[in-house]
Amino acid sequence: MFRKPLVIASLLLIVFGIFGIVSEYHLQQDYQKGREVVVDVTDKPADCDALSYRRGVIITVRYLDRTIIKSISRGQCAVHLVDDKIKVILAPDGKRIFFIDEIDAIQEDMVASALISLAGFICLIRSLKKKNSRPGSIATN
Repeated sequence: MFRKPLVIASLLLIVFGIFGIVSEYHLQQDYQKGREVVVDVTDKPADCDALSYRRGVIITVRYLDRTIIKSISRGQCAVHLVDDKIKVILAPDGKRIFFIDEIDAIQEDMVASALISLAGFICLIRSLKKKNSRPGSIATN
């Protein structure tokens, strides 16, 4: 009776996990194919310590007459926004920037997405096994 919702939930986990893997893969490709540049920070918070732990902040950087907006966390603010010029990785299309150490977070997010998909597969297999077993049968060893 309750197996159909479990199958649907399992499929949703698998789809969301795969979507996350593909999304993070594209970010990783942009990072790896990008080039290291120095950008001018035009808008940043006055005090990184005053930022909320849960909410990030938007910064604005400028590179070759192009303005790029990036959302950053409190930790990234304290580490990366010490000067008005910072070294970043510029994506090949020039629309996105990455901090030098951001590849670690991208790879961690990809692993998390893979684990979500794996959990979905496990739930799907378990729900299908229970669905195919006959009630009242006795398992023998």
